[in-house]
Amino acid sequence: YNQHPTLRSALADHEASLAQENAAKSAFHPRIDLDLGASANNNLDGEPGKDKGLYAMFRLQYNLLNGGADMARVEQIEHLSEQQKELINRAKREIGLDVRLAWNALVNANNRLPGLQQRVEAAEKTREAYASQFRVGQRTLVDLLDTENELLSAGIEYTEVYYDRIYACYWLMQSMGKLLETMAIEQREEAITVANQEADTE
Repeated sequence: YNQHPTLRSALADHEASLAQENAAKSAFHPRIDLDLGASANNNLDGEPGKDKGLYAMFRLQYNLLNGGADMARVEQIEHLSEQQKELINRAKREIGLDVRLAWNALVNANNRLPGLQQRVEAAEKTREAYASQFRVGQRTLVDLLDTENELLSAGIEYTEVYYDRIYACYWLMQSMGKLLETMAIEQREEAITVANQEADTE
């Protein structure tokens, strides 16, 4: 889960919505500003001489009433945050389901391959024995063709399951978010930058 790009993206979106929610709620808090200033003038308003001044001022701003716009904004962002949370949960469910399906496909292929290999080997031995018997007239051409057909069928089924196993390996790595790493494919620089930024925010 921690390394899966889909889940990392959903988590980043949720964090962004939480930040937006905090920013929207800040409208309900007072804002205090400190203003400091100084002035230096000569011959101000036609009067000769220098005029200097300093000032310090605290300013308190409190939005008591904004027509409900701030509350509506907070509710909208809270709803968005809940949607992002649901997307995270959905991503976890989908990742878990994909991993289980891929793992089951891999285990099933691994379990079938030895039996299919034995079937191919047995079909080869049968064909060789029938070929020898055909040469001395103990087997008919139909019998020999049947053994060739059985060997072909056994080889096709073994090959299909063999490549099903390879596909299941890729499927498992992809569903775990490890496909590029497993295949030693470097990510694009833009993807690495985004991933690093997400890691920094976490």
